[in-house]
This record gives sequence, structure tokens and C-alpha cells, in this order.
Amino acid sequence: MIWLRWLLAFPLIIILIFLLFFVVLITQVNDTIGDPGFYNRQMVQADVYNFVYDDLLPAALDEVEAEETYDIPIDLAAIEDDLIAVARKVAPTSWLQERFEGATAAVIPYVVGDSDGFAYTLPLKDVVENAAGAAKEDILHGDAFDSIYNDMVDFFAGELHEVVSAELPPDVDVTEAEIEASLRESVPQGWLVDELEGIIDAVVPYITGDTNSFTVVIDLNELYSDAELLELLGAGNEMYLDDARDLLSDGLVFTEDNLIDRLGEQEVADIRDLIKNGRTFTEADLWERISDESTSSESFDDARGWIHTGRTLLWLLWLLPVLLLIGIGFLGGRTWKERVGWALVVLLFVSLIVYIAIALIYSHAVAPNVQDPIQMANLNAMELVLAQKGNEVINNSVADMFNGMKMQAIIMMIVGGVGLLAVGGWYLYDRTHRRAKTRRRAPSRSV
Repeated sequence: MIWLRWLLAFPLIIILIFLLFFVVLITQVNDTIGDPGFYNRQMVQADVYNFVYDDLLPAALDEVEAEETYDIPIDLAAIEDDLIAVARKVAPTSWLQERFEGATAAVIPYVVGDSDGFAYTLPLKDVVENAAGAAKEDILHGDAFDSIYNDMVDFFAGELHEVVSAELPPDVDVTEAEIEASLRESVPQGWLVDELEGIIDAVVPYITGDTNSFTVVIDLNELYSDAELLELLGAGNEMYLDDARDLLSDGLVFTEDNLIDRLGEQEVADIRDLIKNGRTFTEADLWERISDESTSSESFDDARGWIHTGRTLLWLLWLLPVLLLIGIGFLGGRTWKERVGWALVVLLFVSLIVYIAIALIYSHAVAPNVQDPIQMANLNAMELVLAQKGNEVINNSVADMFNGMKMQAIIMMIVGGVGLLAVGGWYLYDRTHRRAKTRRRAPSRSV
């Protein structure tokens, strides 16, 4: 009869192996994908925050430099290290980590149905103001300014040449090269630093929304003596000295209108609003990014509801293997010690099988297929470094998920092993207790 009960227990053990694997998998998915801390740990493990400054930002600057997509008269490659150092100072890795973890704390609970909505705001005004201060301190008064000075002189020479060509009489021929040489001789770096600081102090309050206009006037009159102007105008053009002096006295004027002409009125308005109020990301923005013609907001909300319900009732899923273990214990043993022992032996054995299955599935089926999930063909420099880091994060995430599954299997093996030791102790205690009772009941021999 006992062999028949053991035979009936065998298919239950097979079912338990597959059921326990499934329960462990679902639990680990819940503990990873549904946990903001999982994403936060992945960012730290992959060193993403340092990656932003060590790899991503240099690649972005190189791409901008190569494609010449910016309208700034400065050689970015020459001051790349200084720009990255300023970026680290303005938004250190701790700031990046705080922003990311704040976003996951807001978004993930909504995705898994634990909240009905979210609103996460990325503050930018303080960053811009800090960037302005750092630029003045570390760029204008740093080693990078030698390169900036040369680029700015070339830029101002071109701007002045346009003005001079339009205002002075046709018979006065002043070349751009002559203006550049004159500027290098007459414009000290200290003066240019002061002017650039003035530009920053004027433009930043406008960009951040503290003011609605700005005016920057660069006075060039004090840079040239009459002798230098006469030398620049050339022999025989002394009659135009007053005109040149009047022209220089007007200076170079930059206002918000010049900025709007370069970028566009709506673009400037959007930038000012973004910096002043920050970027607020809500569930509507999330839905807009992930939606397509085949899905609807109702189906997304339904999915969130099912996920929330499943997470709430996950503990019930663990009842199934527990009930199977109880059934196996009752089939395998007759006494309570035997029943508990059977259940614990089966738990230890099944947990070991599940552990081996998890390890084999990861090493032979999963790991080879997630080595390079993001293809790197036809990518530019910035996309390439992003893809490489993305592959690293994906591989780490999958490995951590399977490691978590293996850890759950190990914990169950430990529970089974410790439980068996306890049952063994229980058995020894009962056996010792019975022997003691037997000795007390045995009659003493007469002498």
C-alpha cells in the first residue's frame, strides 16, 4: 500500500518542479521589472552616470563638431575637456542619479498599476544658472580661454568687416585680415573676458524667464586710438576718421531680437518656458510615446490593472506548491515526522532541480541571445556608445534576474536542509524520550 502512495506522489513531484520554476520566475519578474530599485541598481552597476561624461558627452561634442550643426564661433574640440569638466561641476553624477531615481520612483508605480497617474518635473533653471557661473569661473578665467579668444577675434573681425563694408565709402578698402590683425593687437583678453561676462549676465536672466528682454552693447571705441584707426584706414583716408570713430562709438548691439532671428520666435519661447518651469513628464506623455494604432489607452489601463491585481495576489500563487508539498508529504509518510520529512526532502530535491534548470537555461539559451540585442551597424559615434552601454545594461539586467531566481532556489534548498535537520532533531528527541520512559517503567531486579 505504501508503494502505491509513493507512486502517486511521483507525478506530483514532476508537477511541482515545473510549478515551482514558474512561480520563481513570476516572483523574480515582479521583484525586478516592477521595482524602481532594480532600475536604479542597474544604472549604478553599469556606471551609467560616469559614462555620460566619460563617453557619451565627448561623442556628442565630436558629432556636433563634425557635422557643424551649431552656430557658435568657437572650436569645441579644442575646449572639449574643459566643457566636460564644467558639465560635471554643474550636474555631477550625484545629481544625475537623483534625477533618474526620482523618475523611476514616479513612473514605475504607475506602469505596474500601483498609482493612477504621475507627474515628474525635471528642474532646469538652477542648472542653467549654475552653468553660467561655472562658465565664467572655469572657462573664461581658465586655460580654455586662449582658444576661445582666438575664435572670438576671428568672429568679431568678420562681423566688423560686414559693418565697415556697408558703412564706409567704397574707396576705403579695409580687409577682414587687417581688421583681425588690428583686433589681436588692440583687444586684450581681459577686455574680452569682461564683455563675455556681460553677455552671460544679460542673456541668462532672459533665457531663464527672469527678464523679458536684454541688450548687450560692446563698445569698441575705447579699443582704438586715432593713430591706430588712421593706420587701419590707410594713407590718404584721414578725412574718414570721424566717420570711423562714430561707427565704433555705436558698438556692436545684441538684443533678444537677434536671438529670435537666429533661432525663431517659437523656439526661443519654448526654450525659455522649458528652462523657467522645467520639463514635467506625466502619464499622458508616457502614453504618447508608447502608443500606436493597434493599442488604446483603455487597453493600456486594463493591462496596468491586471498587473496590479497579479502583484497583489502573487502570494496566492505560492500556495499551489505549498499545497502540493503537503499532499506529497501525506502520500509519502504515515506519521507527522515522516510527512514533514517527505515534504522537506522533496523541497530540497525540487529546489536543486530548479536551480540547475535556471543555470542551464541562462547559460545555453538566454545569455547567447542577449549578448548584443542592440545592433551597431550604420550607427554614428554617439549612437554607437549608447548602443554599447545599452547592451551592457541589458546583459546585466538579465543576468541579475536569473541570479535572483537562483538565489530563490538556494533559499528554498536551505529551508529544506534546515528543516530536515530539525526533523532529525525531532526524531532523536522522541527516540531518546521513549528510551527514557522505557527505562523508568522497567521493574528493578531484586538482589
